[in-house]
This record gives sequence, C-alpha cells and structure tokens, in this order.
Amino acid sequence: MHKFVLANILGLLLYCPAQGQLQFTPAYLDLGDIKTGQVFSHQIKVTNSSAEPISVQEIKASCGCVRPVLEPSTLSPGATGILKLEINSLSASEGPTTFGLKLRFPENGQIKEQPFVITARVIQELIVTPTSITSYGEKPRPQTITILDKRAKTFRPVKLERTSPYLDVSWIEPIAKQPQPQYALQVNVREDIPTGRHDHEVIIYTDDAEYPVLRIPISVVKKAKSRYVVSPYLVSLSRSVAASRSVTVRDQHGQGVDIERYEASPGLIVNMTAQAAASVTLQIKLDASQEVPADAKVSLFLRGQTEPLKILVNVDP
Repeated sequence: MHKFVLANILGLLLYCPAQGQLQFTPAYLDLGDIKTGQVFSHQIKVTNSSAEPISVQEIKASCGCVRPVLEPSTLSPGATGILKLEINSLSASEGPTTFGLKLRFPENGQIKEQPFVITARVIQELIVTPTSITSYGEKPRPQTITILDKRAKTFRPVKLERTSPYLDVSWIEPIAKQPQPQYALQVNVREDIPTGRHDHEVIIYTDDAEYPVLRIPISVVKKAKSRYVVSPYLVSLSRSVAASRSVTVRDQHGQGVDIERYEASPGLIVNMTAQAAASVTLQIKLDASQEVPADAKVSLFLRGQTEPLKILVNVDP
C-alpha cells in the first residue's frame, strides 16, 4: 500500500470512532493510481452489527464526484446490504486524494454518522475546464467546456450524448495550429426546461481504452419568471451628492402594483411619487437625523404575494 494512502486512512480513522453499528467489507476502499476523468463503480458490503434495526436516511459525500446508493436502506440486526458507489474522478485534484462518505441514521432520538473512506492517487493527463457546470436563473446562459490532452498520443471523441432533451450540446471548431490538441463543447440549456433543479450529464465517448468515457455533470436551477421587476434593486445614496433616488416597481403581467405596506431600515424615508397602470415609482431618501445601518434595505409587501420585494440600499460616506 502507498505510504500516502496509509497516512490518509490513519488520519481519518483517528478522527472517526473505532467501532460502529455498521461494518464495511472492505473496511475502506483504496483505488490506487487513477487518472483524472476515469469513472469507477464499486460495491461495498454493509452489515448491521447492532441489536436494533438501522435505517440509513442519508449518505453525505465529501464531493459530488461520488454517487452512493445503499440497497436496502433499512437493515435488520445482522443483515447485510450493498453500498453501490460510482466515482467520477474528473474534478479530483492531482496527487493524493481522499473522498469521504457519512451514512446517517437515527438512534435514540439523535442522528448518528458512520464514516467510510475512499483514497486514491490522481494522475492528471486531461485538463477539463470546467469539470462541471451549474446554471442559475430564469434563462441559463450558454457555457463552454474545453478538454486538453497533455499526452503525446491523444484521444479522439467518437460519440457525444446528453442525458436530458433540454440540453443542446455541440462541438466548437478548434483553433488552428494549437501546440496541443484541444476540444471545446458548447452547452445550451433550452428555455422551455421546467422550473426547478435538474441534474444531468454530458457524456463523451472516446477511442482511448484508458478514457472510454468522460462524464461532465450539468446542473440547472431554473427559476420561475418573476412577476415584479424592481429597477434598480440596489440603490446608492450619498449625503453629500445624492440623498435620494427613484425606484420603479413594474408588474410584468400588466396589472396594477398594489403595495400594502413597506418596511424601511432606520435612516431611510420612502414616498410614492408616481403610479401608472402597471408600475409604481418610489422615492427613497436619507433621514439626516439618523444613522443608516450597513445592511440597509426597503421591503415592499404587495397584495397577494407571500414574500416581500427587497430594495438594497448602500450609503456612501
């Protein structure tokens, strides 16, 4: 066993309890030398050595590169289940690496944690930038992924897939006369993707036996289109230059803006100065007699809305 692996394991075992209700076979997983971008699947036996049933409610991984599933999740005394692991080394840092898992289950009204350790020594021959994509907002923007192969004999992509019909993926033509072969992908998220969180992958199949497949995680958090728009949502005020600013609240459905009440931080004065069919204009002023806190804001409570609209206020000296 490599010295670095033994040191990592001993360090984690000293931190964790020596005995636990769940026993793993093997006690830990050493992947040895692995290469960035390789994907591994392993199965670990998990035995309930206690006198009571154990129901694992959650498995927390130290990074999104490990996908754990325990089957079954509830183990009677003496029963053995299978912990299925899929490990994507794409985002692992070069050199000695440790991945940690914590199996969480209730016991006597408290949540207990049973750790499991995975170690490896990562060799980086491919540089993928970024190693994963997370998009937020009402309309996620296009993203570009680049892949650089540092070896003399480089891989060649042979097939491209995505796990969601809401992802459009295409190759970008490489720049001519590059010193090293480099590939680039453009990932677009379709506007009709449903609201909520979506976890998918872009999958690249290659002609290289060491890298038969590269799996790039793509997470999209699509937000519902906001009915009301506040412009500007950040207001800067200065006692010496601009002690007041106008803010407009607009209803994108074309309805009237009905402000039931507002709450303003100390030192701020709010007045309604104009009202149109689908908008309201407010004037935010500084009160010369009061100090304004650093996290100053104005919260607008609109009829029919559960959450207030917030206007952030920054006061310059």
